[in-house]
Amino acid sequence: MKRTAKDYLKEPYSRVLVPESDGTYSADILEFPGCFAEGKTPNEAYANLERIAEAWIEAALEQGQDIPAPIEAHDFSGRIALRIPKSIHKQAAKFAEMDGTSLNQFFLTSVAARVGAEEFCERLINKIKSHFVPTTLPTPSIAIHVTSGRTTGVFPVDAPIKVLTGYSIGSVPSIRPQFTALSSRFIKKEALDG
Repeated sequence: MKRTAKDYLKEPYSRVLVPESDGTYSADILEFPGCFAEGKTPNEAYANLERIAEAWIEAALEQGQDIPAPIEAHDFSGRIALRIPKSIHKQAAKFAEMDGTSLNQFFLTSVAARVGAEEFCERLINKIKSHFVPTTLPTPSIAIHVTSGRTTGVFPVDAPIKVLTGYSIGSVPSIRPQFTALSSRFIKKEALDG
């Protein structure tokens, strides 16, 4: 039997709710890049997120894309085996010594700093997007909502999209969820007369 978006959303995906400084709330699902919502209350943000996540999954399924597994489905022991070049190992050991920490603590701090920076950038990008994209629709980094007088649809960015107003948006690489999905290099004016 084919799984639906509602079936996927019953799985333990990581939903994060964050109070914002302006008194609103933002919510996102960590496994679905670019899938976020806002609301005036926690319940509103969560309800918006569930609607957006359902549209995100439906669009991905229609395009034949795989739906990421919940993070909890992976086994994280807290231990990793890491192979690095000798030169990087030597430099890391020097930095750890200069910081007065162990090499293990140095790597932990470095990874934590990178993860924190990524989370900050994603939150900043989402905040910027929220000023340009309605919060009840998927964001441009993962899905583009196309509306004209004759059609409405939600499409993952890997899908070529034709807007009936005479513009087409080509395939957008989904390497990272960046706010480039609508940049001018992906939009071209088609000839209106044929």
